[in-house]
Amino acid sequence: MARALKTQMAQATKKPIKLTVDNKQATTPDGATIPNACKAAGAYVPTLCYLKDINEIGTCHICLVEMEGYNQLVAACDNITLRGMAVHTNTVVVQVAPAVHTA
Repeated sequence: MARALKTQMAQATKKPIKLTVDNKQATTPDGATIPNACKAAGAYVPTLCYLKDINEIGTCHICLVEMEGYNQLVAACDNITLRGMAVHTNTVVVQVAPAVHTA
């Protein structure tokens, strides 16, 4: 993952922020996981290897999403929300990704 994203993650606060999920505005605490933000916006992000506070490593790649500004898919369970971010959960690239990773 990009170093800039890791730096932003380390600087996250817990104040409510606005972000976009599948072109819908959502509000979530800064630093919440991307799947939790997606759920609040009515979008489903499947998870398999994610166990809150135990195993947040994103290795199964079932929860991949697109984030605007990044040229690769991101494991949603292993990343947090950031102010103004835009996440896409249901694009063709996201739909095909699990099949590519498990093939």
